[in-house]
Formats: sequence, structure tokens, C-alpha cells
Amino acid sequence: MLEQAEPGGLERRVTELQRDKEVLLDRLQADRARIAALQKALDMVNDLKNVQRVLDCALQGAMELTGAEAGSILLANKEDPNVLEFVSVKGKKAAELVGRTIRLGEGIAGWVAEQGIAQIVPDAAKDERFQASLADQIDYPVNNLLCVPLRKAGTLVGVLELLNKAAGRGFIALDVDMAETIASQAGRLIHVAENLAVGAD
Repeated sequence: MLEQAEPGGLERRVTELQRDKEVLLDRLQADRARIAALQKALDMVNDLKNVQRVLDCALQGAMELTGAEAGSILLANKEDPNVLEFVSVKGKKAAELVGRTIRLGEGIAGWVAEQGIAQIVPDAAKDERFQASLADQIDYPVNNLLCVPLRKAGTLVGVLELLNKAAGRGFIALDVDMAETIASQAGRLIHVAENLAVGAD
């Protein structure tokens, strides 16, 4: 004799399967995003002899993958490691930022460079570390931002900072993963590129 299905059991099972499907789709999306980040990192290999192109490629890739409207890479000054310089900048006000400097520990980028800890800031104006004066000087409003450390040969040498995620959304943990992947590869490639440049002299 066939057993009768428990009332509501089928509906519960369908709900469970739907939930499992959504989890698997989220994992698939995350895996695809990480693969895309790695591909962007691999693309930088083509420009190994030009450090600036490596930085520009890394920043462009990070912006595309996270949906950031602007971004920058700041590196420690070789003469004074307590000074960070905007060496690669993309976005509407890029030309006004390239070459500017901030002190280590100054602003969110300076804090990340000092502490070595990635940060998502959903509302920049409410974060006491945010350096509003710099944003005001170039007349560029910052709503939210993501900043990750950039290391070369294991030493923290700067940061990769992404601003204003498109469509009014906020940065998420997956964005941090992608930015860190690109920053990590950029750091390695900068190290290789510098060694190649020395060897070419």
C-alpha cells in the first residue's frame, strides 16, 4: 500500500530545492567573478616592462569588475615611505589627483595603508577617517568606497581605492575579494617589472 505524502511536505521540499538553487547560483556568480578578476590580473602580464601600465591596467580592471565609477592607486614615496602618492587615477577628476600626496594614516586610504586592513565604507560622510577636504578641493562627491592594501614582495607599499559603486549600490564582500585579487597580482607584477627594468639598464 502506497504511503500518502505528508500534507504540505511537497511544498516544503519545493521551497528547499528553490533555496538550494539560489545558493548554487550565488556560488556560481562568485566563482565567475573571481575567474574574471584573475583574468584581468593575467592581462597585466603583457605590460610587465612598464610599471605605469601595470598600475593603470590593474585599476581599470578593478573598476570594471566592481562597478566603481572612479578609483586610484596610491604608492608609498621612495624617499619618504610616510607619504602616499596618487600614481594611477581614473574617473572624472583623474587629472586633478595624479601626483597629489597624502600622509600615511591620513584619510581612509592612509588608514588602510597604515593598518593593512581592507575597508568597505558605505557612507563616506559618516566615517571620521574620511578626508572630505580633498574631495571638496577637486569637487568630486564620494558616497561610498572600497579600499584594499597593495603589497609588493610581502611589504605593504600602497592601496587600491575604488569610489562610488554605480547605480547607487554599495560595495560588498565579493568586491573586496576581486579588488584584493587584482591588488595582489599587481603587487607581484610591479616587483617583477621593477626587476626587469633594473636588468635592462
